[in-house]
Order: sequence, then C-alpha cells, then structure tokens
Amino acid sequence: MLVLEGGKERSRIPYPVAEERIGAFLEGDGVFFGYADEVRHLLILDPQALTLSPIPLGGVFLRGASDGKHLLVLLTDGRLQVREAGAGKLLRELRVAPEPFPEVHEDTGGAAYPDIALWPERNLAYVSLPHLGGVAEVSLGEGRVLRQLKIGGQPTRLALVRP
Repeated sequence: MLVLEGGKERSRIPYPVAEERIGAFLEGDGVFFGYADEVRHLLILDPQALTLSPIPLGGVFLRGASDGKHLLVLLTDGRLQVREAGAGKLLRELRVAPEPFPEVHEDTGGAAYPDIALWPERNLAYVSLPHLGGVAEVSLGEGRVLRQLKIGGQPTRLALVRP
C-alpha cells in the first residue's frame, strides 16, 4: 500500500495476507479497517505507525459499517459480527439470516448486496436481507436480533432517517 504525504511518497506498507488486497476503508476509533469483497480478514491500518495488521473474520466479508464505536461486519453465511472500533476485537456475533446469502456480484447496473445502517443513539443496527425480503433490527448492546421486518421485494441499500 502506498502512503503519500504532501503529494510525495512517505512509505510503502506490505500486505500481511499475500492473497488478499483491500480496496476500501471503514473509519474506526483512531484506525481504519481495510476490506474488499470476499476477503477473510480485515486489515487494520494504524495511521501513526503505518502498519497493516490482519484480523481473521472466521468467514467471508460481505458488508461492513462503523459508527466510530462499533464496527459491524456482515459475513456471507448470515452472521453479523459486532467488533470494537479501535482494535477490532470481536464483542458479539449473532445470526441475522437463517441461511447464507446467495452469491451475487454488483455492477453499475444496480445494487445487489445487503447493507447495514447504524443508529448509534439507540444502540441499534439494521441489516437488509435481500434474499429473504426483509430487514433485521439488531440490538448492539444485547447482541441479538430484536425483530425481522418482512417488507417484500429484495431490499438492498438502507438509509436511516431519524426523528
């Protein structure tokens, strides 16, 4: 990974997992979590030390979200991991879908992947389940699915509009 400062090369950080590259980041608490489609590790980037460290997920990454306190990772097998947003430590893991997500590939023609919307003030998260036509409401504090909202269709992207 190339690190630039002031338009000049500052450093090159080697990838710790040779077969996995990252293409995007989620902002954590003083760190960034690198990911890409179908990886089995998050890569935690320490912007001060300029290091990348792998965090094994125990499954295949599908979608992620962060509110700066919690890092949520949705795996292809239907598990949602609630992680601490500083070191990436696994706090809770729960099943939001009773079956794995089907294999899909997004392109510019439309959304196909599920999504995660966080409501930090209420310690809630919403996970769209396109293959089940629903949305799971998750209590981050309790680490459980509070309810499954059957809405029909194939919900993908979520936007949380708070009162």
